[in-house]
Amino acid sequence: MKGTMKLTPHLKKLRWYWNRFQLMSGSEIVYRIRTFARTQIERWGYLTANKVESPNLSRTSKSWLNEFPIVEISHYSKAADALLEGQLNIFSLQNTNIGSILQWNHDPLTGKKAPLSFGKTLNCSDPQLVGDIKYLWELNRHLQFVTMAQAYRLSGDR
Repeated sequence: MKGTMKLTPHLKKLRWYWNRFQLMSGSEIVYRIRTFARTQIERWGYLTANKVESPNLSRTSKSWLNEFPIVEISHYSKAADALLEGQLNIFSLQNTNIGSILQWNHDPLTGKKAPLSFGKTLNCSDPQLVGDIKYLWELNRHLQFVTMAQAYRLSGDR
């Protein structure tokens, strides 16, 4: 076709942003600018949480858990021992070896390591950058700590 210009990927992306911008309402533009500004300020270390005090572990309280559970304690102990050996179940991955020192930015499905950069600026939808984000997020939900706590509560074995 005569008169058509082939756009580079950068120009296509810029054109997409321009079209998206034209469809935004004024309040959405204000919201997005405010969110972007807050993210940058937090990235520089401002507007973040104050220093958290150390916990006071000297106090104890009465347990609110059932003293006589009707469960097979060995199942919990077995699961906790597997976790201590670095074995973890995440979705369809059974007995995945995550190692003795857990790497929180390591996707167990693809083996991809997400960069250790400011989280709000990380593009989590890019599998080339972070791997399969669902598996990485599932690992970071810390459900393995629940298993460890249950095993300890039931068996008393540290």
